[in-house]
Amino acid sequence: MNKAMLWLCCLLISFPSYLVYSQEQPLRLAVASNFKTTLATLVDDFKRQHTYSITVSSASTGVLYQQIIKGAPFDLFFAADQLRPQQLLEQGVASSSELYAYGRVAFYSAKTDPSYAHQLTTLPSKCRIAIANPAYAPYGIAAKEVIADQQALSHCQQIKGSNIAQAFQFTRLQTVDLGIVAYSHILEQHIPAAQFQLLDERYQVAQAVAVLNRQQQSDAALVFMRYLATPNAQLIISQAGYQGVSQ
Repeated sequence: MNKAMLWLCCLLISFPSYLVYSQEQPLRLAVASNFKTTLATLVDDFKRQHTYSITVSSASTGVLYQQIIKGAPFDLFFAADQLRPQQLLEQGVASSSELYAYGRVAFYSAKTDPSYAHQLTTLPSKCRIAIANPAYAPYGIAAKEVIADQQALSHCQQIKGSNIAQAFQFTRLQTVDLGIVAYSHILEQHIPAAQFQLLDERYQVAQAVAVLNRQQQSDAALVFMRYLATPNAQLIISQAGYQGVSQ
């Protein structure tokens, strides 16, 4: 067999395998930082039933939104609000948007003597409070609403994390006296009851997922969306500290 024929045979053998590879694109998920751990649990459960390859990227909702409109190759965007998924839908970047959970917020203080989370009036005169940056994070917007309703917090210096996970870390490391954090992080880290107070449902955060338009759309995106509505997925979401959409 001459070299030209050998080269042609090798090309014909490798070409079909290339086609198979190109069709098996991984499912790419973008998730707001508050839902990162819960999504990881959902992905593990999903993969017990399916063989899709899945990658997960996490940041604040605002940062992920900016990445998506600049062309980041995600299939599903789990935001911590309804606004950005709706905007992507209106811009033609997403094909659909659905609620997947309602998040709760809580006061949290690692400084338990006194328990600032339960007794706001005992906060020091130069208190510091951690919140997520409302410019990027919906949980930061919720925190601003809480502060506006609580006169005892009006004099506190606001220390803004880039996302709600960073606000939680500031609080846990006692960089601040008090934090307004995601209840999901409280449960995830097994924070003692004396250190946190779950806030009223009026401050809950409606969270939506957007199905994004891509040239090579992963079939797994729609399969995963159907999975989210199953009782098992809703149970995982509920146990993580969220109110599921079917509740």
